[in-house]
Amino acid sequence: MPFQSAIIDIINSQILTNTLCDSRFANGSVNGIAYDGTEVDSNGIRVYPVVYDLTGNGSKVNPDDTYPIQIYHKILNKTYQVKPSSVADRSNVVSEKTDVKMVVAGWTNPLQLTQEDLEALIASNFPDQIAPALYTPLRLQNLVITLQSSVLDRAQVYREEYRGIPYQVKPEQILFSIRYQIESSYKKGCFIITDCQPTGVLNQ
Repeated sequence: MPFQSAIIDIINSQILTNTLCDSRFANGSVNGIAYDGTEVDSNGIRVYPVVYDLTGNGSKVNPDDTYPIQIYHKILNKTYQVKPSSVADRSNVVSEKTDVKMVVAGWTNPLQLTQEDLEALIASNFPDQIAPALYTPLRLQNLVITLQSSVLDRAQVYREEYRGIPYQVKPEQILFSIRYQIESSYKKGCFIITDCQPTGVLNQ
């Protein structure tokens, strides 16, 4: 999907505006797409989430009590289907579905919320119908976000995100993940490589 990072930014913006708008969420760390970073030494291989910029510089996203809440997203997989109603070579309309995992970490004391309450707050207000004005500059014909499932087992989420690192989640920590799907459609062949650069989005 073109402009994947821009779509994640739209989702983050909607969550910040409509859900995490209370002062208790101020100074949180809300990130875009994260990838698995690794460290190798004599003790083995450690894997943890990292947010990279286009120069390859990365920032670890470890649970940090200096932030009341931390969020990042991981792209899991994609599927494509050409819409039967579309015709002509390189003019087919493609329907694309992208499965995404959003990981949420935080601390119960500054948020004054339990893990279950925070998950319910985000899930019940999760952005699904995105205003066309937000995605038409990305040359998408439609954009729908569908909430799918949540994992509230902190140990399970930790094992998925921090492999080779001993489990060290404190009782007052929040750690869960929410899976959702991005579905969009666009005309095949209408994007060039420079369209997908961040400056292309910012200058729309």
